[in-house]
Amino acid sequence: MCAYTKTLNTRVCLRSYATEISVESLSAQDCAIWEAARATSAAATFFDPIRIGRQEFVDGATGANNPVELVFDEAMAIWPNATSRIQCLVSIGTGVPELRDFGDNLKEIAQTLKIIATETEETEARFSRSLRFRELEGRYFRFNVLKGLRIVGLDKFGSLDTVEAATEQYLQDHIVRDQLDKFAAVQPPRLARRKYP
Repeated sequence: MCAYTKTLNTRVCLRSYATEISVESLSAQDCAIWEAARATSAAATFFDPIRIGRQEFVDGATGANNPVELVFDEAMAIWPNATSRIQCLVSIGTGVPELRDFGDNLKEIAQTLKIIATETEETEARFSRSLRFRELEGRYFRFNVLKGLRIVGLDKFGSLDTVEAATEQYLQDHIVRDQLDKFAAVQPPRLARRKYP
């Protein structure tokens, strides 16, 4: 899981394993799973930071709101031949945000900076463009509701009916259903090579 230290705002991957390139966090090396989950979801204004060891940790969303690149890099650090081991990689979004002006006053500019810090779609587009290079073509899937969720923020926990309706409408789209069918049919790389020489 990914979180940030409150001191100096540095990203930390909270792992239960080591890799050749990982640097173990002294404070978080013995953290429990619940502490890691609590750290990665400590969204400012909603949850207080959590202290683990000497460090306080906050939400991993700032700067890693869509961790798809981090997940892939982590898989490559664990298994040097990760692309031959990954059956598929699925990224699930929380809704496509609307384009908006940068803003004219301090409040609007602060809101825009928050959106920039928690962006997800540019990360997804960059990762999608690199699929051939990463040898993941046909094995990477991104599902993200296009309409209806822009009004649902973290503080709208009572809006499950809106989330459900928007998701059901999204799943009715023929392109999305085609992607779901491809996702359900994906084969592990070795099996796929045997089946399609």
